[in-house]
Amino acid sequence: MTGLTVITKTSSRLMIPLILIVGVNIIFHGQLTPGGGFQGGTIVAAALTLYVIAFGLPLDTKGVVQARGLLSVGLGIIELCALSGVLYRLLYGPGYFMQNKGLYSLGTPGWIFSSGTIMVFGLGEGIHVAFGFMEVILMYAVLMETRAALPKGGGDHD
Repeated sequence: MTGLTVITKTSSRLMIPLILIVGVNIIFHGQLTPGGGFQGGTIVAAALTLYVIAFGLPLDTKGVVQARGLLSVGLGIIELCALSGVLYRLLYGPGYFMQNKGLYSLGTPGWIFSSGTIMVFGLGEGIHVAFGFMEVILMYAVLMETRAALPKGGGDHD
């Protein structure tokens, strides 16, 4: 896939970092404000999609495999948050499993680190959602590129 015009590339160089900052901000502040991992992940995926469209990308399955690997990293972070809750319950007894005290203690309300494992969970969810969308978008682009490269059929199907 080839890139687009110079104007599109220049405006994308200005917009992509701003879109990424907004997406990451929503991911990290999801426990304090409306939003979170899913909403921020979709915004990050939109920035990455803009990058792919504006600058082009060699369309093969390598990008899809890399997106799937990063998707798995996000899922691993989510699993670690769940396991930290189970470990906390095993160490401190019944009644602590779903009390959000897995990785670090609760802090001052309104402070970014005041939510126990929710922020870490939101980070994993944001990574998972962003690269899940990217996997779908890249797979679709690979399929469309492959379809465009196929010779046009003439109607003979013998």
